Amino acid sequence: MMKKTLLAVMTAAALASGVAQAIDYPAGTINFSGSIVPTTCAFTINGVAGTVDVDLGKIAISDFNGINSKSPSTPLTIAATGCPTSATAVTLTLGQSNDADNINSDYFANTGTNPATGVAIEVLTAADAAVVPGTSTDPVTVNNGAFSIPLTAQIVQTTITAPMEGAVSATVAVSVVY
Repeated sequence: MMKKTLLAVMTAAALASGVAQAIDYPAGTINFSGSIVPTTCAFTINGVAGTVDVDLGKIAISDFNGINSKSPSTPLTIAATGCPTSATAVTLTLGQSNDADNINSDYFANTGTNPATGVAIEVLTAADAAVVPGTSTDPVTVNNGAFSIPLTAQIVQTTITAPMEGAVSATVAVSVVY
């Protein structure tokens, strides 16, 4: 009887220890990372944060009279406030080089749906210097954590023949380095 009781106790103990024991399997690794950075600038285009639509207007074909003839310019301003005190100057880059017009790389290609032909979009600084796609502008001074870059945009004829009617548009990423 003693053997049966001892055997039953040992069996129960073995079963209980197997249930209570967990097997540790490696399931993966988590690497946490981050950094503490200075305050970034709060950017706006024409006073609006994020994506902004700039209407270049409806221009009659007859308003163009040859290569480099232009529509009236439309002003726009890229500005920022709250920049870190370490920022003393900024440069602006609009788009990338592959956003350039295939006839004149100083202009942004017209990528509109049902696009007008023979035209592109030109962006100019306040000094009338072209903002070439994918190329940085001259530095602009940051004063008290803020800056403002006035620009103009216009439609420009790129071909000898008159433009053909259609949409004019381009989506251009804005990058600021300070």
